[in-house]
Formats: sequence, C-alpha cells, structure tokens
Amino acid sequence: LPFAGPISQRLFETDYGRGLSRMAHLQVSTNIVASHPILGVGLNNYTLAMGQYDNTLEQITVHLQTPVHNIFLLTAAEVGLPGLLFFLWLMASLLRRGWQGFRKGRGVWSFFCLGLAGGLAGFLLHSLVEPRYARTDYTLAVFLGLLGAATVWGRPRATAQEPRAAASPPDLAAASAGPPRP
Repeated sequence: LPFAGPISQRLFETDYGRGLSRMAHLQVSTNIVASHPILGVGLNNYTLAMGQYDNTLEQITVHLQTPVHNIFLLTAAEVGLPGLLFFLWLMASLLRRGWQGFRKGRGVWSFFCLGLAGGLAGFLLHSLVEPRYARTDYTLAVFLGLLGAATVWGRPRATAQEPRAAASPPDLAAASAGPPRP
C-alpha cells in the first residue's frame, strides 16, 4: 500500500501533544457557548474572544491563536445555539435532498445526488476535527448548489398530458323526466 507508512504513524504513534491542545480548545469553546448561548460572540470573532474564556491549565489561547477544531462547536460559539440549530437543519435538508434525488432521480443524476450526499456526509464528519480547511464556506455553497441542481435535473420528465377521461354520459332517466317540477 502506498500510504501505509504515514497512515500507521498517524494512527499508532505519538501525536506530540496535538490531541491535548484540541481538548483544551474544546473546553474554551464550551465556555463561550455557556456564556453566549443565544447570539454567540459574532461571526469570525471566535479568536478575538477566546482568550477571555480560556480557563484551561495550558492557557491554550496564549500559544495557539486558532479556533476550535469542530465546526459544530465553532458555529455554536460564533452564532449561538439558534444558529447551530439552523446550520444542522440546513445540513440535514441537504442530506435528505441528496437521498431523495438518489431515490427518485433517473440515470446518472441519481448517482450524482448520492455521491454529493455522501461527500457532504464525509465533509461534515471530517469537520468534527478540522472545520476550516480549503475554504469551508465555499465548499458548503458548492454542495448546496450542486445538490439543488442535480435533484432538479434528475427528476423524471413530465409526460405529455394524458387525454382527459370522457365525460360520463348523462343519466337518461333524469334527462327524459324533463325539468324538475315545483
């Protein structure tokens, strides 16, 4: 296997304390969420505010001026719990739309929707440990646009209107009776 060496090193050898720094960042982010549960500290204000909430033994924010490595905690800290709920709803909607596109789509679009939904699921899973890589905001926008387009293009085409059912013949007994009597 071409990557067996680096993978086994990453899994089974020391991480030189990187895991401990992540735990300290998790503590700082939960402190921020506990202090600002409704509105958070504001978009892109996490690194500015994190020093005030660092009660860790390592004083991690003095050494590392990076946000928490968890997109869900970062979202909750920056925009509050309502913002996190909206983000979760949006991601669940995208995943559901991808699955529906797979189930109801036709041809290659069906598998395109499944691939996008799987890619988004993998992206979100990876975002538990690294939220800000390769332009996260753009990545989510691309997933949103592609899933929307794929589900629209993948829908079965509407068939020509079927001829309307012939009107039922009038009731001959009612027609021969003439107009109703007063």
